[in-house]
Amino acid sequence: MRKRLTALACLAACLTLAACDPRLRRPDVDRHEVRGLESEVGEESLRRFLEHQARVADASHRLRVAGAELCDGEVAPLLGVVAWRRVDMPSRQLKNLARDVWHLTTDYRVMHVVPGSPAHRAGVVAGDQLLRVNGTRLGAQNALEPTLRGIDDDVLVVEVKREKRDEIRIPAESGCRHGAVLSASNRLVTAGTADDYVIVTMGLIRMTRSDADLAQVIAHQMGHQMQATVERPPPGPGTLLATEALVRADEIEADRLGLFLMARAGYPLDGADDMLERIAIEEPWMLFEVATRPEVTAWPAHGFVPARIVAMDRHLDEIAEKRANADPVTPD
Repeated sequence: MRKRLTALACLAACLTLAACDPRLRRPDVDRHEVRGLESEVGEESLRRFLEHQARVADASHRLRVAGAELCDGEVAPLLGVVAWRRVDMPSRQLKNLARDVWHLTTDYRVMHVVPGSPAHRAGVVAGDQLLRVNGTRLGAQNALEPTLRGIDDDVLVVEVKREKRDEIRIPAESGCRHGAVLSASNRLVTAGTADDYVIVTMGLIRMTRSDADLAQVIAHQMGHQMQATVERPPPGPGTLLATEALVRADEIEADRLGLFLMARAGYPLDGADDMLERIAIEEPWMLFEVATRPEVTAWPAHGFVPARIVAMDRHLDEIAEKRANADPVTPD
């Protein structure tokens, strides 16, 4: 007991001395200067995020239009904008910063217009506010993309607020219904789909070296959506190998359909295998074809890279043959 009390007394003395040691005092910094730097760096971060989202939107729009014929009726009218509301920002601090920098409110504000899109041709510009589409008031209950998917008209009538309110009539252009959005996650795989979106992570964006690399990421996920859903039994020792064979085939076919989408959209196809290899180097689990852990609780996705790279030569030969024969670039 005496030893314990002595130890506690020594600890208290040490803490007292540390508190008095000027070397351990909290640095004296100007809070206003810190907040100013936070705003400056945060503003640049927001602008950089928007630049990446614009790249994703440009590639996605191009692929969706080119692939409309292949999407088996799963199409929707496309507008061709990146439009955000204050609520779309992922944190309270960024919501406030976006309000101050971009004047975001509860209404959609156009942040980027895809070159050559229906919105671009109709004269929509960054800074416009989108209020209604074909009579539907956009807002918390009616997000922009779901509203567009529910429209079956030949013309989009968009109410825009610039200096004053105005209605713009935009001829509808159909494309695959699944658009792409950017996630702040640093993962190197797409998070699949959510609410009919392809999710592209910042981690993947950093791996891309060109617009064709980014298009490949999006087109692969669109390839998954173009396939019939594969029924997979619950994970377990008796079903692991059989189901992994299905997943492997699913990944290879998504690559094939994605390459056809890229070819139809006019993207170069050389270097597609290099993109896969670079991702696998950063995420080694994607190299392996069989999960050996009995405790596995979910089926692997976006793996099987060696098999996919080997199969890619066959896909490219198929597309090259169609082009040589002047056949439609459509998967059989």
